[in-house]
Amino acid sequence: MKKVVITTLALVALTGCASKSEVAEKQATQSSFGSVLRVDPALDALVPKDATIEKVAGGFEFTEGPLWFPAGYLWFSDVKGNVVRQWSPSGVSEILRPGGYDK
Repeated sequence: MKKVVITTLALVALTGCASKSEVAEKQATQSSFGSVLRVDPALDALVPKDATIEKVAGGFEFTEGPLWFPAGYLWFSDVKGNVVRQWSPSGVSEILRPGGYDK
């Protein structure tokens, strides 16, 4: 469960509105993106207090629907690209094109 929350938070960082140059500047000066706002103490049972948000991949137009698999990978949609992708520690790969969006 902890990996799901942390990975989902990481994907949220992928969908930001910053330009590529702004993101590159931030990456050069910091190792974490944003912060975790803890409005409910119950979150501490799922996400460690020292957890940081990390960008694990980039270059997508609009991502959504992260689905974590216990085997260690994550599926997500690149909606505008009409592609379903898979993230794992070894990188990002395309698993379905078209991704199901029928124009």
